[in-house]
Amino acid sequence: MFVSFASGILLFMRHSLFLIFMLSVLPATLVQAAPAQQLFTDWQVTCNNQNFCIARNTGEHNGLVMTLSRSAGAKTDAVLRIDLGGLATIDPKAPAIAPRLLLDGEPLQLAPPHWQVTPWRLITDHAPPLLPC
Repeated sequence: MFVSFASGILLFMRHSLFLIFMLSVLPATLVQAAPAQQLFTDWQVTCNNQNFCIARNTGEHNGLVMTLSRSAGAKTDAVLRIDLGGLATIDPKAPAIAPRLLLDGEPLQLAPPHWQVTPWRLITDHAPPLLPC
């Protein structure tokens, strides 16, 4: 009885030492804090340790999901994306989203060289539409 108890203790100690050793040799770059997230009404903003940030609407907006992201640093490489989808599966017969978008009651003008337009996704990284007026 004492022999099996002692061998169990030795096995536990050996595994504990192995675990401690493995945790101590992990590179510090693998140990990072979780991304910071904040909710603002129906928007979720998430930034990681490298200051890459993404804002996404979280409510039901007629199946549209708007995402605004930017890289870290002084670069102004923001990307605006509008997708049809949300929580539900996209209906293949759903009309394209571009003709349905309005800005101040007028159809949204999507200049082709600056916008990538598909029936269910709009993307731009052109700065003027992303800057406040």
